[in-house]
Amino acid sequence: MSETAIVEKATRFLSALRHCQVLGMQVHAGNAQGLTLRLPYSQQIVGNPETGVIHGGAITTLMDTTC
Repeated sequence: MSETAIVEKATRFLSALRHCQVLGMQVHAGNAQGLTLRLPYSQQIVGNPETGVIHGGAITTLMDTTC
């Protein structure tokens, strides 16, 4: 499968998952060796407003979706 086909397939997958849409996840790259997704930083995913640290649930969702 070509890199373009992999990225297109992954993009369709993300667009079908509401939680990925809400988090703003995007496909960064993909090839036969793996897939890289992007989770843009935003106030919506901050777990601790005092430090700006991202909530663990957002990171777990990113890892789970990528796998």
